[in-house]
Amino acid sequence: MRRSVLRAFCCYVAACLLLGADVSAPGTAVQIAPQLVPNLAPNSAPGAASKAETRSAAETAPQAAADPTPADTPKSVPNPAAGSSPESAAAAFPVQELLRNYLIDEPGATPLAIEEFTAKPPVFPAPLGERLVYAVNYLGVPIGHFAIEVVRFLTWQGRRVVHVVGLAKTTDVSSQLYPIYDRSEAWIDIDEMQTLLMRSHTKHGRKEKMSDVRFDWDTHYLHLLYEERHKGKIRELSFDFGPYVHEAIELLYQLRRVEIDPGFYGRFPIYASRKIYEFQLQGLETETLASPVFGDVIAVVVEPAIALDGKRMGDARDRFWVRASDPALLLRIKGWPGEAQGFLTSGVEVELIAYVPQRAGWMTPPLRHWQPKLWDFASIRGMPQWEPPDDLRAARKQAGAKYRNVKRYVEPRP
Repeated sequence: MRRSVLRAFCCYVAACLLLGADVSAPGTAVQIAPQLVPNLAPNSAPGAASKAETRSAAETAPQAAADPTPADTPKSVPNPAAGSSPESAAAAFPVQELLRNYLIDEPGATPLAIEEFTAKPPVFPAPLGERLVYAVNYLGVPIGHFAIEVVRFLTWQGRRVVHVVGLAKTTDVSSQLYPIYDRSEAWIDIDEMQTLLMRSHTKHGRKEKMSDVRFDWDTHYLHLLYEERHKGKIRELSFDFGPYVHEAIELLYQLRRVEIDPGFYGRFPIYASRKIYEFQLQGLETETLASPVFGDVIAVVVEPAIALDGKRMGDARDRFWVRASDPALLLRIKGWPGEAQGFLTSGVEVELIAYVPQRAGWMTPPLRHWQPKLWDFASIRGMPQWEPPDDLRAARKQAGAKYRNVKRYVEPRP
């Protein structure tokens, strides 16, 4: 169970927890470490066209006009903290994969014009084109990279939404031993900060899984379609997600809006692996950290933890280093929250190595601070225990929303 939580949650917690936009001049980019990620050109690499690429020119024009210019491509600087040689460039992270072959591309969605975005700044705190890339080492050996990017803004079913893509891959060398490919995408309401859709595709060795999650905020029901392709197993699950819930990618952007200091403590209900877990953050102290991207910066040392039904999982040795300036920015991770096997997790280190603030012409929305709700409900086996209000009960009855858990089998895919 803990490993599945890590696959569905911690990979993207590590990728973008507390990420914040350092507001540079429009069209500029923070410098990066080239030997780890030399190819950060935002344009898609040659290959088969995605659904998004085949839309008409008129449909894509509002955001196509804001495509990155050469000035958006980060410059290269040495990275003395990376512990990597130029030869590692051959195993660099293919950032261009973020911008093609979307998992989520719903009918009726249309691009949100930059003029509308500027005239009515969203609560969502990041602009189009913001990208962060991390390197993952184990016992000092590079094993992979992951990145997260704001790829487009849309209007869909009367809501303004953002499409965020996260992608994690092992290096070519690590893939010879055990290849890992994790792609996770979310559509988030940029005014209400509510996840509407989440879809993921993972390949771990010979195992391949697909997941589609839909959050119905009219009934507070979550609907999951989960497929283990290597087994031919399909599961459909619907359940009450409680008075409020976060999804990993949405929470990571939400936490930018929270002032995290040595006295901070937060508990957040979050969906992962077919249950509602509790994600905890405890601010410990501040220290000066040598960042490959920003140089010497003041960082808050944060202790993360995961709990289920009030019981904490793992030990207390995991640490996040979060940039102390506002907004917060995840700089480094040691350990892997949620695991108890200290030997396996204590050797994992994650480092921010590249950052592109935005596409040319797109503003960073003004930061609107967020006061998180207190955790005020219990759970049993990851299912929230609470009394829905009468209007919500009526909405559920009208929609026919009820608990559902169905398993079926098909022919496994090779």
